[in-house]
Formats: sequence, structure tokens, C-alpha cells
Amino acid sequence: MTLLDKGLGPGWLLKLAADGSKLEQLKDLLAKADPQIRKKLEEELSEAVLDELLHFSRGLAADATAARFAFSLDAARLEEIYGLIGRGGLTEEVEEALLEFDRQVEDRRRRIRSRLEWRPARPQRRVDKSVSSRRYEPGDPGWFSGRLNDAPEMLGQKLAPDRAESIILALEISYYRYKDSLQAPTSFSPEISLRNTYFSQGLEPRVQFGRVGDFPGVEGYLLEQPEGGLRVLEFPLEDGTFNYLMFDGHHRAAALILQGQRTFEQVTVMHLNEVHEKFGLSEQDILDAIRDLHTHLYMTDDPVPKEAEE
Repeated sequence: MTLLDKGLGPGWLLKLAADGSKLEQLKDLLAKADPQIRKKLEEELSEAVLDELLHFSRGLAADATAARFAFSLDAARLEEIYGLIGRGGLTEEVEEALLEFDRQVEDRRRRIRSRLEWRPARPQRRVDKSVSSRRYEPGDPGWFSGRLNDAPEMLGQKLAPDRAESIILALEISYYRYKDSLQAPTSFSPEISLRNTYFSQGLEPRVQFGRVGDFPGVEGYLLEQPEGGLRVLEFPLEDGTFNYLMFDGHHRAAALILQGQRTFEQVTVMHLNEVHEKFGLSEQDILDAIRDLHTHLYMTDDPVPKEAEE
């Protein structure tokens, strides 16, 4: 049980500190509270101050320069709250939050550049660089050529860097808002399609076209419909819509796209408030997946670098 009205997520303490009347009420409450209640209030305020620093340090800002400037004002307000409860200065904590903020912003941008700049190192035998996925007409495997009606090398289209960053930020904000919430919105009848689904595939945005041993690759899923489907994580967005991040099923998804489908079927939808316990994915697993997202997949001859992808 808490003694403070923490509002709706990060920022509630800063709003309180910026409101002179509410700050005076807090001072009065601390002055008049009996020792046990005061101790509880001090613990909650101390935790809230550190939570605000942690939230800032995640780098969830579209304009990093403006966010850093605003934080200089916010830090002063947090210092004032810390002083009310007799805690020491926040200098070291503020400096560490700023350093971590910069690290997170740079890591996000570095990963975006990595995804957009990556291309297959060697020419691919079973795909055609001259064929655009937008103009590709789905067909059956052409066994004489060893190709799928001269399949395109790349499925989907690359995002512009600023668009990719805005999507990643939206998903990270959604994750931190709802990961521990019992009130997380869920879609009633989700439509998982190319319009609202992003791929997250680790080191490289690619899928293996041909079959290797028992691993079917895209080719195998074109020849035989898989029993299972995709596995995606659902993110509620601020505008009331949902986006999806694909964790498993990239080869199956590529096969469906080549067959002309734009909506995915047999999808397992994971929700933010159950993904840790029910599916065993850690916070770092999800953050890595978000920052690895892309909207394009290269089809290559080489086996994908990640084992047991499907």
C-alpha cells in the first residue's frame, strides 16, 4: 500500500514538484505526520525520485537535445524533493542518468544504422536482385531455374532512419508503460499484417531461401503449409492502435508474402503483462528485439546465423 497518489506512470513526481501549492501540501504533510507515517512517506519519495532518474536514463525521447535540457530543470526539482526528506545530494545519480541516457540514444541509432546498411556479402544464386518485391507476382517454384519465378532478393521496404527510430521509441514506451500493468489494453480480434508487424531477427535482417537438412527454409514452407504459425508480441500504442513484433516465424512469414498474402494466419499473440512469466522472455530479450526491428528481409543461400530460429 502506498501513501502517495502516483498518478499514471512516470512524471507524476515532477508535476507535483512543479506545482507550488502541491509542494507546500507535501511539506505540510511531512511536518505533521507521525514518525511511522513520515518514514513511509520518505521511503516512497526516495524511491520515486530514483524512478524518475531511471525513466529518463532510458533515453525515450524523440529529441535528445531538448530532453537533456528539460532534464536540467527536472533534476533541480528532484533535488528539492530529496532535500525535503533529508537525503544527500543527487549529483552522482544525475550524472549517471545523463551518461546512460546518451548510451541508450546512441545504441538505438547504431542498431538502426546496422539494419539499414546490412546487405548479403555474396551474390545469391536463387534470387534476383533486379526483381522488386512490389512488382513480384506470386507463383510456384520453378524447378528448372532453381528459383521461385525469379524471386526478389529483398522482401518488404526499408524504413527511413527517422521513421525507424520513431517506431522503436513508440514500442519501448509501450513496453515500459504496460509490462507490469494488469490494465494493459489488448486487441479483441487482432489483424496481424504487413501494415502493423515488424520483424526482429537478431544480427541480420535475412531469411534462408533454400532448405538445409531438416530445416525447411522459405522454400520448404512454400511447398508445404506449416502446422504452426508466427509468434508476435503485441504493443498497445497511444493512439489506441496496436503494433506487433515478430519473434518467431520469419521464414514462414516470408513464404506467405511470396504467396501474395499480406495478413498472417495461425498467430500466437503474446501480451506485455504476461510475456516474462508465460513465455520466458526477459526485459533485455524484448529490448534487443525492439531495437533489432526491420521491415525488410533479404533471402539468402546461407543458413541464418541464429540457431533453431523456427
